[in-house]
Amino acid sequence: MRVFLLSFLGAAVAGFAQTERLPYPIVDTGQQQVFDEQGPIAWPVEGAPFFGQDAQYRGNSPTYRDNGDGTVSDLVTGLMWTRDPEPRRMTLDEAEAGAKACRAGGYDDWRLPTIKELYSLIDFRGTDPRPQGTETDTLTPFIDTRYFGFRYGDPADGERIIDAQFVSSTRYVGTTMHGDPTVFGVNFADGRIKGYPIRSPRGEGRFFVRYVRGNPAYGKNRFHDNGDGTVTDAATGLMWARADSGRGMNWREALDYAERLELAGYDDWRLPNAKELQSIVNYTRSPDTTGTAALDPVFEATAIRNEAGKRDFGYYWTSTTHMREGGKGTEAVYISFGRALGYMRNRRSGAVELLDVHGAGAQRSDPKAGDPARYPRGRGPQGDVVRIHNLVRVVRGGGVALAGEGESGTAVGHRSSSGAQAAVGPAAEVAPPAVKAASAGEAEAGRQPARPNIVFILADDLGWTGTSVEMVPGDAETRSDLYQTPHLEQLAREGMRFSAAYAPASLCTPSRAGILTGKTPAELHMTSPGSGRGDGRRKLQPPVQVREFPEEVTTVAEVLRDAGYMTAHFGKWHLGRRSPELHGFAASDGPTENEPVGAAGPDDPKAVFGVTDRAIAFMRESVAAGRPFFVQLSHYAVHEPAAARGASLERFADVPVGRRHRDRTVAAMTWDLDASVGMIREALAELGVEAQTYLVFFSDNGAPAGPRVGALNNAPLSGGKGTLLEGGLRVPLFVAGPDVAAGAATAVPVTGCDLLPTFCEWAGVPVPDGVAGVSLAPLLRGDSQSLARPGDLLLFHYPHYGKGPRAKPATAIIVGSNKLIRDWETGTCQLFDLAVDPGEQRDLAAREPALLEALKQRMDLELARVGAQLPTANPDWRPARSEGRGRAVSPRR
Repeated sequence: MRVFLLSFLGAAVAGFAQTERLPYPIVDTGQQQVFDEQGPIAWPVEGAPFFGQDAQYRGNSPTYRDNGDGTVSDLVTGLMWTRDPEPRRMTLDEAEAGAKACRAGGYDDWRLPTIKELYSLIDFRGTDPRPQGTETDTLTPFIDTRYFGFRYGDPADGERIIDAQFVSSTRYVGTTMHGDPTVFGVNFADGRIKGYPIRSPRGEGRFFVRYVRGNPAYGKNRFHDNGDGTVTDAATGLMWARADSGRGMNWREALDYAERLELAGYDDWRLPNAKELQSIVNYTRSPDTTGTAALDPVFEATAIRNEAGKRDFGYYWTSTTHMREGGKGTEAVYISFGRALGYMRNRRSGAVELLDVHGAGAQRSDPKAGDPARYPRGRGPQGDVVRIHNLVRVVRGGGVALAGEGESGTAVGHRSSSGAQAAVGPAAEVAPPAVKAASAGEAEAGRQPARPNIVFILADDLGWTGTSVEMVPGDAETRSDLYQTPHLEQLAREGMRFSAAYAPASLCTPSRAGILTGKTPAELHMTSPGSGRGDGRRKLQPPVQVREFPEEVTTVAEVLRDAGYMTAHFGKWHLGRRSPELHGFAASDGPTENEPVGAAGPDDPKAVFGVTDRAIAFMRESVAAGRPFFVQLSHYAVHEPAAARGASLERFADVPVGRRHRDRTVAAMTWDLDASVGMIREALAELGVEAQTYLVFFSDNGAPAGPRVGALNNAPLSGGKGTLLEGGLRVPLFVAGPDVAAGAATAVPVTGCDLLPTFCEWAGVPVPDGVAGVSLAPLLRGDSQSLARPGDLLLFHYPHYGKGPRAKPATAIIVGSNKLIRDWETGTCQLFDLAVDPGEQRDLAAREPALLEALKQRMDLELARVGAQLPTANPDWRPARSEGRGRAVSPRR
């Protein structure tokens, strides 16, 4: 989990306390330059060759603290290290014994690090020396020497300068060379992981030694097979492709393959950096001992025939360049999940032998391009086998964000404008800095300003009838017959409920984009969570939508930030790989996706309470600073998979299920979500700002519907998430705060795009140009029973194919109580009067031809006005003979 910081109107925002941390956060490699196959290049843009390499993705920046007692704390991993290596090289036995005797910093629980712990220290700003070089003045080691002692090998003692091997406690389960027992280590001189003989015919191996303590969970994976071709590691927060590329490719091709891949509905896959890929190595497995790759069985690995013709497993590219002395960038890092082979000359016979010289799980490097035949006997001191065409396993998530030029490696744990250092990672031994009070001339700390606070709670996949609030007062069919949400009931009693509130879209990403900008997803060209391009096998070819939330579009957070508000976003972002900090939020959890970041096992499986705790802490800091605050809680609940606290599950264990809602786990999860609302309300009261705070509760889209969740999940509405029927679009909206009449209700159609202008009016600032929404404030104050919406039209546009038979390219408009839905595949339209038929059961298209034609013209004009993308005919599609279905065929040659 990560916190992003920005300077805020001259006042230093030094950090934000994290209450939940990943046990195995991956430390950024530190790489800041970009390279092609020869050397440094200009910063590639998305879609250009060499885009997607290490420096262009920003992760947990290496962040250390010298404790002044011979120890250094890693504020990302929660590990503490001895600052200097032991004064002499040691055998493995001596190193293990030395850990027990170490008393650095007054601690007695030091241990020899595992290879994953030791590798967390590697810094790929280092330069790989020439093997026979003797000068070190122009070299940079692969470790931060500002914090850690390091020395190269001493040629005066008969050593090579690259003899800077630090030993780990991780022994190779196979053997290297001629059956030598082996231990893995990191060479901080040449930037590699290799297996080193513990003992060999030449004697016992001797190594540099550095000890570690703290965070015993570091390096321990928690894999979960998602059943869709992906695997999530709950320890690192990364999601992986279960299968690899199945074919080898050079480095440029590997980058392109990863960036273009769409898998399991995600299109933000990337080539992993060296540390990310090494995190999934399973050092208890190898081809010689288990007959497998050095990889957990949850993954699939392509078997190969190695250079000796033996069954083996491949090398896998990373996005990290391995820089050679002189600044060349011709090589990239790979991890060997099979034998790390090398050509070695037998000292006795003189014959060249192909041996496992470094062990499965080694990290080495290959030329990025070229012909492997140029290296018939490998290269380097151990004749490392050169392949160049290596396999790829893609990754996504982990809170990693796209970086702009010059931004890489500075997102987390960096020094903020105040000079304070933010803590990240598990058990970081540093007090979290507070948000600084306003500078002179601004609001005095501890005194709330005149502008109201705004708390915006956004649920995920919560349907219109997903609460125990009657959305139409007096109509029991408009609330759940199982779920219980007493805090939302109280919010509705104290404020206004909207019975005709619509999400900007029926899917997550476009809806969130519309909420943040006040613009329709159609205008933003963000109309699908993925690329939206489809697989080419359908009648229509969907357009390619914008994949990254545009930086140039103004968000509500930017408007409020510029008005003096403290701004924060906690929970699910799902708007691409650029972080919320680039869009006006001073604090956030990073560019999160569907996986709950900071989930705490059975105590908080959907991170409901972690998100809420962080929001409350931010509110406290803002009040102490005398600033108004805008905080958005974007919950992961109630998106599948359903999960809840044990106590909540027990509460519903014996509750009778309803006719429409029958899943007790979803009921418990909804109960947890509702508890968040209660916690926020309680905190506002405790802080004394309840009377000057607006509290808004909304959902990003309707609930799913269908055989898996029940056909009546959204009843009395039809359809569900991913469709433009009411069940996919109509959602709960409750608003309470100053000047909002208690117990009020309205049936005026409103949309999530209306929230930005509403928040602007509350804050007393102008609404940005080009916003589609209108302020709800007149309705909330009771000044009006309608809205001055230009054209009185709401637009919903989905020019893609999705999951289920109803998720086809379509557009809908609502004008007054009339709703028109156009199916772009068939060209047909449906017309409903929502005032009398909210369940969309009576199609009026045939009976109202004049109205139908008028609304079609309105739709066409609106689509043209906003510049919406439309699907086009697929020239390769041919109709099948049965049931009107079709298939795509290859063009004739």
